[in-house]
Amino acid sequence: MLAFGRAAQVIITARDDADFYNRVCRAIVLDPMVVSAAIGFARGALDAGLEIIATAGLETPAAMFHDLSAQDLDRRDCPVAKALRDGKARIRNFPTAMIQDGVAKAAIVIPIQRDAGEQGALTITMATALTFSNDESRAFQSQCHGLASGIAFYRLREKSGPMRARLAAIVESSSDAIISVTLDGIIISWNGGAESIYGYTADEAIGRSISFLAPVRRKAEIANLNRRVINGEHVTHCETKRVAKDGRTLDISLTLSPIRDHGGAIVGISIIAQDVTSRLATERQVRELTAEIIHLSRLREVGQFAAFVAHELNQPLSALMNYLEAARYAFAAAKGATKSQQLGLDLLERASGQTERAAEIIRRLRGLVEKRPVERASHQLCNVVEDACALALIGANVDNIEIETDFDEGLPPINVDKIQIQQVVVNLVRNAVDVLKKAPRRLLKIEVHADPDGLQHVLVTDSGPGVSPEVADRLFQPFATSKADGMGLGLSISHSIIESHGGSIWHEPNPDGGARFRFSLPAG
Repeated sequence: MLAFGRAAQVIITARDDADFYNRVCRAIVLDPMVVSAAIGFARGALDAGLEIIATAGLETPAAMFHDLSAQDLDRRDCPVAKALRDGKARIRNFPTAMIQDGVAKAAIVIPIQRDAGEQGALTITMATALTFSNDESRAFQSQCHGLASGIAFYRLREKSGPMRARLAAIVESSSDAIISVTLDGIIISWNGGAESIYGYTADEAIGRSISFLAPVRRKAEIANLNRRVINGEHVTHCETKRVAKDGRTLDISLTLSPIRDHGGAIVGISIIAQDVTSRLATERQVRELTAEIIHLSRLREVGQFAAFVAHELNQPLSALMNYLEAARYAFAAAKGATKSQQLGLDLLERASGQTERAAEIIRRLRGLVEKRPVERASHQLCNVVEDACALALIGANVDNIEIETDFDEGLPPINVDKIQIQQVVVNLVRNAVDVLKKAPRRLLKIEVHADPDGLQHVLVTDSGPGVSPEVADRLFQPFATSKADGMGLGLSISHSIIESHGGSIWHEPNPDGGARFRFSLPAG
């Protein structure tokens, strides 16, 4: 009922008892379905009847239930007597003979209390008869109980006297959200901090269920928290999520405490909410920066290890090259070489060439790790990429992969470190081959072309599953990998190489499905 929400809104704004009870009644009769409202309390003992202290609307229908004698209260069909005896709201649909004004068709009686257990009732007459299903009846009882709790909360607040005024000033000036709700979760107070954090004014929030602030998946959480407080528990530093008026999801730290009357009965729930969104974001950034520092430390160690390996491998590779050269000369000096010997000579020449390439890669890698200047010369980018592709595809099991190349042969030479650029191409091609092994459609395309600004581009495109969003943002960071056995260094090193050449490297989705890696190099 809208009437209950309006009544809840006046609970914290009333100036005194008379003002409070009259404002409750006036708020209730604003509902178009309400004919009248009246509040009455027992004249001492209950058997002395009820005294009316506030009314609104048509007085007779509601008031007639309160101006009762002891004999009236003894009648079994008296809804006020029933409500006061069992502490539950009662509904009475009027027989035709009782409809004196031709308007009121039913009455709702809600038991209330003030001070030291003084019993009373709020009666609301309605313009239509009321019939509820079981679920609707439970919801109705919950609303009535919430309104009665709000009235009890007001009485507790009024008894606090001057201390209440000081506390109210503190509450209103607090930057934290300080909210009071009834036992059923209806908001009855809302300070400036709550307005600042959530964006709702007091007029917009008071009278609504506190659950309206929770995301859909956390509605049940609020009922659980309220239940714990109603059972006497204090809930502290409960970190959760809430939704502000502008749709932002906030990180909130909650403290919930029971509000008790002078007799010790719990009549409401106090909620203090702190917006910890910024703090948690800062903590996440600190964790990420700490992880980055650890990663950089690991990368430095890997660099030192790579320099050591490069140094140690240089000597055996040099010796291997000498042995291969000696074998090649021995084969070449032999007269009347057979076809098999000639084949062996060809293989030795190839092995010698690849060994020399490996030694050169290690030497340049050592130079990169030790931050030596790159050794650049004028090269045709198409030739550099073509050689790198051939190296990358050796032993890569590409029988079921369709490979396309599109090289612009007319490009001018560019000044690059050939070995380092080939290292980047090998890494990109190898990565593409790895993802295509499990793809239903297996297409690898390698392109070289220039743009109108003179930049020369290398594109490696595959038809695989693409790059997942959680990896895409950190692809070129050290140790970022989606491979179960990957180290996550290949793209990071490639990024460093291309940047050292004054170029750029990036990833973009393949419009036909899959991934595309592209790097650009300046001409000259």
